[in-house]
Parts: sequence; structure tokens; C-alpha cells
Amino acid sequence: MKTKNTYGQNFIFDKLLLQSLIDYAKVNKEDNVLEIGVGMGALTKQLAKKCKHITSFEIDNNLIPYLNIISKEFTNLKIINMDFLKFDLKNLDYKNFKVIANIPYYITSEILYKLILNELNIKQISIMVQLEVAKKIAAKPKIGDNYGYLSLLCQHKYNVEIATIVKAECFSPAPNVDSAFINLTLKDDLFDYKFDNYFYKFIKSAFLHRRKTLINGVKSSTNIDVGLLKTTLDNLGIKTNIRAEELDYENMLKLTKHLYNNHLNN
Repeated sequence: MKTKNTYGQNFIFDKLLLQSLIDYAKVNKEDNVLEIGVGMGALTKQLAKKCKHITSFEIDNNLIPYLNIISKEFTNLKIINMDFLKFDLKNLDYKNFKVIANIPYYITSEILYKLILNELNIKQISIMVQLEVAKKIAAKPKIGDNYGYLSLLCQHKYNVEIATIVKAECFSPAPNVDSAFINLTLKDDLFDYKFDNYFYKFIKSAFLHRRKTLINGVKSSTNIDVGLLKTTLDNLGIKTNIRAEELDYENMLKLTKHLYNNHLNN
């Protein structure tokens, strides 16, 4: 069956590799699984054998007749033929679930935004991404240009692990780059949804002009009180001419907490 470039389809058929991905994701019989991009169903079938329930999204209408045959083999498998990005996650049959998927690379950011920027606190996101994207997600400050909004978006609620690197030739058709399977595991200490929203908006503005200082970058894209920002940086012992890309997650979190508390009290 031909793949469609429109959907960024790169399939994995190697059963040993598929099994290793499931092992990295620590799938068990108690897990409810959400899969994005079923493709030919190779990963889907292996997941269905291991988990309690699996809901799998596939946008390609041409694959559905074949996938419907597979779904008859597994009573715990539900195939949904639609664009995952248009689906309301609150309508899933279960609230406690893991995401495990070989996703279309061209919408990696959109998928991560959808999975993270909500109130669901998905307990685990284990997905295949381009290796360079994996490096950005796991990045720390002052190491190349990888560290940025995507890094902090993921690291705020999740512990990030690059589980394994997968060579391009393991896919059919082979992509132009190597890939990585990453695990994002939900942290134990979480914040309320309103603070999360404030944090995400702040870091987005902070990295919008990454070559500017943090103050100038935020000033040009928000209505934040610059005097308050300078005072808060001083009080935290952070230099006022620092750039966002120099500030690690812990200090970015401290800074945002102080600004948020001031926002609540005024």
C-alpha cells in the first residue's frame, strides 16, 4: 500500500523494534492507551495484546478498511477515523491513559501542544519524534540552540527521557533524518491549571525574541510590569540582563511563581 506524503507516513514493521518501544513505554494490562497515527497497524496490534484498552486515531481513509479487519481481532481496540487534532480529548472513553504512538513528524509540535496544554494531566506520553526535536525537548540552557519554549513546555509537567535512537532505515519509507523514542512521565508535584497557563504564556513570550534579554523580550510581547520583573529578578539573585535561553527550568519556575502570586494579589 502506498503512503501519502500529505500525512507524513513512515511505518515501522520490525516486530523486535516494536516490542522494544512497548517495553520502553512500560505498557501493562492495566493501561488505557491512546495512539495517534495507526498506519498499517503494526504497533497497534502489539499494543492491543499488552494493554487494557486502546483508542487509535487514523486520518487516512484509504487505510480504514484494512484497519477495520484488524479491529475485529481485538475487542479492546477502537479505531477512530478522523484528524486527532480536531478531537476533544474530554470525549475519550477513559480519563487515565498513556499516549503511545509513532506520530506524523510534520505535526509534532501541534500534537504536543494538544496533549500538554489542557487540564487532563496525561500520565505518560511515549512517542517517536525526529532526533533533533527530541534533543530540543530534553535540552538544558547553554547547550547549543536546542533549549527553548518546547523544552520548558514539556519539562514543566513531565520528566523527559530519550529512551532510544532509531535509525532512518528502520522505517518504510525511510525519513531523511534519524528519530528518537521519548518518554514524558508526569511529575508527582503538579500545579493548578491557572498557574500552568500563566507559566506557558510567560515562557512563550520570553522565547519569542530569544536573542533579546528576558526583560526586553517579555516587554515587547506582553503588558507585564517591567519594574516588577526587574525587582523580582533582583530578589531572586538573577542578573537583570539575562536571556531566557540562559535561565534553567527551576529558576524560570521561581520567577514565574513570584510574578503569578503578585498578579493574584493585585
